[in-house]
Amino acid sequence: MSNQRSSAIFCWVVGFMVACILLSGCSRDTAKSPDGGSASEKEPVELTIYYFWSRSYEDFMALYGNDIVRKYPHFKINWIQNTKGNSPSEVIASGVNIDMYYSTVDNLANLMDLGIDPDLSDLIKKYNTNLNEFEPTIVDFMQRIEPGKFVGIPFATQTLSLLYNKDIFDKFGFPYLSDGLTWDQLYTAARSLTRIEGGALYRGYAESWYPNQLALNQSSLPLIDSGTNRAMFDTDPWKKFLNNFIRFYQVPGYEPNPEILTGGAPAAAFVRDQNIAITVRNNSDFPRKSAGVNLNWDAATYPVLTAAASEAGPQPQVIFWTIPKNAKHREAAFLAATATASHDVQLKGSRNGLPSVLRDPGIREAFGADVPDLQGKNAKALIPKRYASIIPPTRFNGIATSAISDAFQKVVLGETDLNSAFREAVEAVDKQINAKLGR
Repeated sequence: MSNQRSSAIFCWVVGFMVACILLSGCSRDTAKSPDGGSASEKEPVELTIYYFWSRSYEDFMALYGNDIVRKYPHFKINWIQNTKGNSPSEVIASGVNIDMYYSTVDNLANLMDLGIDPDLSDLIKKYNTNLNEFEPTIVDFMQRIEPGKFVGIPFATQTLSLLYNKDIFDKFGFPYLSDGLTWDQLYTAARSLTRIEGGALYRGYAESWYPNQLALNQSSLPLIDSGTNRAMFDTDPWKKFLNNFIRFYQVPGYEPNPEILTGGAPAAAFVRDQNIAITVRNNSDFPRKSAGVNLNWDAATYPVLTAAASEAGPQPQVIFWTIPKNAKHREAAFLAATATASHDVQLKGSRNGLPSVLRDPGIREAFGADVPDLQGKNAKALIPKRYASIIPPTRFNGIATSAISDAFQKVVLGETDLNSAFREAVEAVDKQINAKLGR
């Protein structure tokens, strides 16, 4: 996984921590083991969980761990992070048993390269897990990662959302954004709000972690051919998609530079400098006064390409539990995983500003109800009415998004034209993939 892609995912997962550290409350599910016995009568089980990013044991317990041990009091959680000397390969080589990995599809690709088989089909059948309770797009994705297998239990999801600074709109007398906007309408607003006022430059639009805009593109355009493992983005639909965003950075007076095109600078400009009128960021990463942000903001639904009612929002980013076939406590890990995806845990998360992996309308309706920063906001706009289909997962998608992001930046900065940039990006991606595959 590229450093850029890894940093983006890390940024997203930190959003979960910030949103949920104050979560509390009991699950309405009774603490019964699947065979009907009391969980408290069971032998103690120590579940070892591996986490790929930076989060403390205490943070994880506040987020999900307490819900697990509340339902299964005989479970104890051992926490391992991806620190120096603790990479997955190093931990596995040392003989430490890992029962559960806190994963994305990129992490899973790395784990499977290490020989981990995570198929849960047998346990889903044994415990009669109702996959129909999950968002259909998410279930379809989990089934397509490894055809014929179900490689993890989804418990968290993120996607892109549209936020705007109301003070800038007020300053320039422009009407607030409304739900159902097309990208063309958003471009009109961004163009009007890009100007110099009092010696200060205001940009109409900028976003952080542009690779996520590619990986979660609402047109479901694929990046890599999963059969040949070759780049497949040098196409007219992809060029049309990229041109949609390039124009936002080329309006008169925008003054594009490398810092404003990707990474964390646009986020800082939006929440701290407050000179960005409109931005796209992950939908649990909304501004919070509790985090020291004082911003008069609101949300609108993610823009659509046309005004058709069938238009989808962006794809969901799915986070799931990977459980190895040879895990020492495989079934206990499965029970812990399904506990985090239970109705009550997902409802609690939704009320605290976390989009749910479940399709229950009541959970969606409750989104943000217990978050002070979402009161008086158009909070429901942060979750699309319909997710776009998730593109075919491959271990090389991160390489592709990094290469396209570089191409995007070169075109915006006037260093090359779009056709040349895409041609060079495809060559670079194929070269990297060939090196990894030894072909």
